[in-house]
Amino acid sequence: MTEAAFLKEELGPVLAIGIAEVVANKPRDPVEFLGRWLLHYLEEKDRVKENQKRAQAREKEMELWTQARIEREKYSSNVIQREWKSHVSKAAEAKRKEADLAEYFRTISEKADSQYVVEEVQLPEGSNEKPEAEKETELARLRGEVAFKRAQVFLEGLTKENIADMKATGAASPVVVQIIRCVFYLMGRNSPRQLDTWEKIRTLLKPFPFLEWMKGYNPVSPLDKKRKIARVRRLLKAYTDEQVKSAGGGIVVFIVYQWLQGAITFRETRDADIKLRKAAGKDAEEEYEEEEVPEDEEKDAEEEKVRAEEAAEAAAEEATRKATEAEGGNAAADE
Repeated sequence: MTEAAFLKEELGPVLAIGIAEVVANKPRDPVEFLGRWLLHYLEEKDRVKENQKRAQAREKEMELWTQARIEREKYSSNVIQREWKSHVSKAAEAKRKEADLAEYFRTISEKADSQYVVEEVQLPEGSNEKPEAEKETELARLRGEVAFKRAQVFLEGLTKENIADMKATGAASPVVVQIIRCVFYLMGRNSPRQLDTWEKIRTLLKPFPFLEWMKGYNPVSPLDKKRKIARVRRLLKAYTDEQVKSAGGGIVVFIVYQWLQGAITFRETRDADIKLRKAAGKDAEEEYEEEEVPEDEEKDAEEEKVRAEEAAEAAAEEATRKATEAEGGNAAADE
């Protein structure tokens, strides 16, 4: 490229624009104006290049951000799908386990109904000569023992996995919490404050020892305190079978509830029978625990509420009895 061609190609267009600006503005000093215009032209040229670089950099950042967003969305989608599949799988597994438990409960119910029919329990031969009250308490005791044995049958097929599944429940209902608390009370290991929330109970609940202790429990053992049974009876007094079934704890909780009720019935009917025989002056080799004075222990608000209700009922019955006796006395005096 010749010098003339170089100047024409490289400087010609710029100088043409600059000279046009000089002609248009007619400055006092055209040379200084042209020089300043050329400096401004170079600054603008550099600014345009810088803006282009920034635009390219922003575009690159946008591309990277978009790619990262796509990757994040892809990862999130995979996580959601994985979690959803896991949830569906766990739900299906839980449903399967519940179905297995329902089938077990149905089968074991048939077995229990055939082996332990409480209504068909009869007094042994030679009992007809006993007083009526004594026959009633003895029959109640025999039926209470059968009821507890029937409840124990349902524990046979339970495993530590069943207890672990129950323990894994997120937020148990107050009914479920109360039932599991009652088992711990029978164990004599924990106070109300240690068992006032489901999270605390879950921390203390060890599936295998918990289940094995229940299977080996004897409600009439001399080592067992009557106060524990009385306490559990008061705490479970407000519940019915239907309430427990609808409490959301599943079949395992209902089996535990039945077992507690069986233990209570067996112990109370057994003690009532021995108490009556001793009151009648008859031999009773079995140990009998009189009503215990409560030990200095932490109060249970729900238990205290039931105690107050029972005391109010007893006071009302006593008042009714006295009123009836008074009316009878007045009637006799009138005659």
